[in-house]
Amino acid sequence: MASYEALLSFLTAAASQDAAASKRASDELPVWQKVSGFYNELHKIAADRGGQPLELRMAAILLFKNGAVGVWRNSNSSILIQEHKAEIRPRMLTFFDDPTEAIAVANAVAFAKVARNDFPRFWPTLLDDLGSVIAGALEGAKAGDERARLVLQRSLHALHLVTKEIASIKIMTRALSMATLIPKMFPLMLEIYTTSFAAWTSALDPSTVAQPPLLEWILASLYSLKCLAKMCTYDWGRVKDTDFERACGLFQLALTHLSQLHALRSSLLVALPSPPPAGSDKTLHALTRLINAYGRFFKQLQASSPPKFSEIPGVEALVHVLWERVKGAGENVQGLVSTSDNAIYPTKSLVQAFTILKICLADWAPPAEIDSSRPATQPTTAQLSDDFAEEVVTFIVERYLPLSATDLQEWAADPEEWLNAEEADQWEIEMRPCAERVVLGALIKRRHRLGPVLSRLLDSVRAAALDNLQSVLLKEAVYRAAGRCAEYLHADVNFETWLAESLTAEVQAPEEQFRILRRRVASVLGKFVAESRTPAAYTHIYTILLHCLRSTDPASDIAVRLTAAQALREAVDTWEFDPVLFEPFLGDVMPELVKLLGEAELMENKLRVNAALTLIIERMGDKVVPYAQRVIDLIPGLWENAGEEWLFKSSLLTTVTKLVEALQEGSNRVLHLVVPLIRHGLDPGQAKTFLDGDTIILWQTALRHAPALDASLVELFPLAVSTLQNDFELLSQTLSIIESYVYLTGEQIMQLGAQELFTAFNSLIAQSHAWTIEPILQTLCIILHASSSASWAPALASSGLFRRLLEIFLTDKESPVLLTRYIITFARILLSSAAAFVQLVQHTAAEVGQPEDVLLDGILDQWWKKWDNFSSDRDRKASALGLACLVGLGSEVVLRRLPGEIATVFLDVLGEVRETQDAETGELHAHWKTEGASDGPSPSPSSLARNADDEGTAERTRRLALYATDPVATIPLTQFISHKLAEAQAAVGGAEAFNARYFAAADPAVVKQLIEYIS
Repeated sequence: MASYEALLSFLTAAASQDAAASKRASDELPVWQKVSGFYNELHKIAADRGGQPLELRMAAILLFKNGAVGVWRNSNSSILIQEHKAEIRPRMLTFFDDPTEAIAVANAVAFAKVARNDFPRFWPTLLDDLGSVIAGALEGAKAGDERARLVLQRSLHALHLVTKEIASIKIMTRALSMATLIPKMFPLMLEIYTTSFAAWTSALDPSTVAQPPLLEWILASLYSLKCLAKMCTYDWGRVKDTDFERACGLFQLALTHLSQLHALRSSLLVALPSPPPAGSDKTLHALTRLINAYGRFFKQLQASSPPKFSEIPGVEALVHVLWERVKGAGENVQGLVSTSDNAIYPTKSLVQAFTILKICLADWAPPAEIDSSRPATQPTTAQLSDDFAEEVVTFIVERYLPLSATDLQEWAADPEEWLNAEEADQWEIEMRPCAERVVLGALIKRRHRLGPVLSRLLDSVRAAALDNLQSVLLKEAVYRAAGRCAEYLHADVNFETWLAESLTAEVQAPEEQFRILRRRVASVLGKFVAESRTPAAYTHIYTILLHCLRSTDPASDIAVRLTAAQALREAVDTWEFDPVLFEPFLGDVMPELVKLLGEAELMENKLRVNAALTLIIERMGDKVVPYAQRVIDLIPGLWENAGEEWLFKSSLLTTVTKLVEALQEGSNRVLHLVVPLIRHGLDPGQAKTFLDGDTIILWQTALRHAPALDASLVELFPLAVSTLQNDFELLSQTLSIIESYVYLTGEQIMQLGAQELFTAFNSLIAQSHAWTIEPILQTLCIILHASSSASWAPALASSGLFRRLLEIFLTDKESPVLLTRYIITFARILLSSAAAFVQLVQHTAAEVGQPEDVLLDGILDQWWKKWDNFSSDRDRKASALGLACLVGLGSEVVLRRLPGEIATVFLDVLGEVRETQDAETGELHAHWKTEGASDGPSPSPSSLARNADDEGTAERTRRLALYATDPVATIPLTQFISHKLAEAQAAVGGAEAFNARYFAAADPAVVKQLIEYIS
């Protein structure tokens, strides 16, 4: 260990407000963290209240908490040895009465982490040690000892943290720690909880609310309750007998105390003077935390196992207690409910109540009343009547769903920000969205009863006069509920009647207050449009949404317009969408959406508008071409202003992609926009991490729809090669892009970049697996077919790619199936140019220092060995065609195998493919030549016939045109073999010399059968 003075100097610098000193300490910290005894000394300094200044102690405990825990887990660490750990453990129990709360809390956090690691193996007495501290503090606190109350509160907090840590352990051998903790600590915690609760409830009044002893007793209740709750909810779904009874007992006690606490707290808040006494805020905050702790306990019991929760005796009483709270707050939501500790009804506690009510109303329906259209569920012990459910739903819709004065003020001040918060739908923390979920959950399970209830509410507000703001807000609330539950109301609400008789007229009201209703009507239309509607209804819907979308209407502010855009997206995104019905509105909708996209300030809202715009472009296709230029002009500015908003930039790339699809062969007019976006989206500096997937799709789409290869697209080809080489995850997509370039003009692309591309292929094949080599070979085969050998043969040799393929093939270390892909590749080279194949073999032979004939003999050996591993007839034909090309060379190495292996291959294939040729058209017919047919992945150009994701594109035409020239698909095998045999005969001096040399000793039956096939 370095000197004690050096450590103090380091801590002084770490605690200093001077930036230079703090920076120096930060630089030195990694060195200190490797010094043996460092963390033990830190903890000593933190515990030294009399000898060290507060700043050093604070710095020491924070460094200990943040660094020691990670080292502690290593039992063999030389930095924190076992002797030091043995010193630290008991010292941790001395911080509970520290005068500085922050130091005590930091120590408690570290204590819990250590307990997680050490109990029970390394610290078997932990519970006894901590329990004795807590028990002693309890006795002192009962006697009025101020220090004992502080120790009690702090030690309970530490136990709460320990319980949380141990309960989170998932490993079974260590999870047994909780089984030790619960029986040992539960009785003590229950005693402390009941004692502390009685102590502060008997003393709570306006005169004592600010006194520290009262606060400490409340905190003792809070932390002991949290410990008890964690013990009871641990493995709650599987508890039984004693554990279940223990949890039920705590539930009943907590429910009684919660009701008492509500009454005490409400009375206190009413009686407090204004302003309240100094220090009362801490007590009120603790009381609010305690209320939330009760709610969290009930929620966790329910969420962990709803069936077990329903078996608790008298559990329905909880629902009624919570319902009384909900009703009380509902009398004046604006005045009584807030997030403040001074609110009679804190928001969080009401959200907890709604969450519990949501599940109870859904799960506790009487068995005879459960909606028969829903899947059957297990009967529950607890039940809530449909009458009660109707009361709850009606009250919530009328009291909790209407917009508040605060909502209207925030809407007026910043419509965009308010709408964004409204659409976030944070139902787990916000009251109105959670209340909506209660209505929805109850309706799903009780549709037979609550569907008509919501329908009646809807009828009542439709008939009511809108003569004041409250009537408008109530109608908006009922419409909100109907929209939320739209999927389940189709049998109870006649939407088309509602649309024709009410909604159309309501959005036309010019008064500004009707914008509230206008926005809600737009939202409702988006929810109900998913059901099949008549053409007249769709026309009504589009008319209303366009009306809400118009920027010239003063009653349609940006919140209304944004909601209309969202609803429009939902209206277009349906199975029943008919472009013919929507086309008359397109001329007005597109400019309004483009304008709104430019006006929206928040990225979240821009995303919503752009999603609508993109979907309309996709669904309407070439009908949007007249409006494309306005979108094109808007994109660059939006892109520039988006900065690092990657999600929005991703959506813009999708928009441009759909625009290219709509423009089809006219897409060259947007290449000035597409090409820079592709470069930016694949910029490895930053954007690529977030945008590469969408950028690749845009690039592929632009190539597929391009009528010809534009110069700007040619300039991007090196980027495709570098992406292929440097981004393994995009391999498949990048190969597809390279194929698109080849379909456009393979010859030009090979002349420009064959060397770089084949070098990349060579590198990838050297380091890849079979599933990645196969698509590379497929792309290579398409290149070999689409361009002349003069454009690719030199690069195939100089890049080392052919040598790589040949070496892998000859070493026979890959799977037999994969090696058949190599054979097909060699066959494609031979079909393109047998002379080029010979030159490549000669070049490789010179490089490896072997005779050419040895390599060719090895190739034929492998070719024959792998013959039975071909899985499709078209690949077997391609292989046979390649062998025929070798035969045509007249090489002695090849021809001496002709009577045996090669003839057998020819006969096998000729007997399988069963080809016929149309006498008039010359078209070749074969059983495997079917558009869309596929026997699996194949690196053969015959895979060009398979359906690709290019329906309706110019590339499809190019692909099928290339397929029409594929020898495998167009040349009869019999004719081809006959022709190559003739070439071989000429090479060796004529038919007589040929037959005498190679067929004289051949099997007569083989010769006869071969002659019959090819004659």
